[in-house]
Amino acid sequence: MDGYSELRDRLLGALVGLARATEGNESLVCESTDKALSDGLFAVFGGSVCADTELSELIKRVGEEKKRLIPNCYNCASPCGRNNDYDMRELASADEETRGIKSRILDGIKEAVGILRQTENADYGIIYRALFALGEDWQLKDFLPVIEELREFNNKKSP
Repeated sequence: MDGYSELRDRLLGALVGLARATEGNESLVCESTDKALSDGLFAVFGGSVCADTELSELIKRVGEEKKRLIPNCYNCASPCGRNNDYDMRELASADEETRGIKSRILDGIKEAVGILRQTENADYGIIYRALFALGEDWQLKDFLPVIEELREFNNKKSP
């Protein structure tokens, strides 16, 4: 894997960690959270090539936003891993069914990002939920509501 792909995967994994950190902390999600999410997703799925330094800066910014949401997790004596970033290599090494269903989630996120970038005052809730699911080790049937929500969102918002 080249360095660029590795950085994009790290950024996507950091965005999954950010989504995990929002669960239970919805009242702390603000414009800077959504902006870090949006900028990160556009760098991953936007189709343009970002410099390694830009990707590294986005990873750092997402991490800082995550730390703002869950500051106590960074000082915890017994870390649970609940808010960890997702290692995209886990997806690559998952069984075929899991890869397939999570690829559908990624495709749905990519389509939704394109729609949300054109929307003022976008609600990123669906993206947070989809990214959260991406990092989970659920039974395949548990991913289906997320895929359906993404499909409905994308069908409703598409021109």
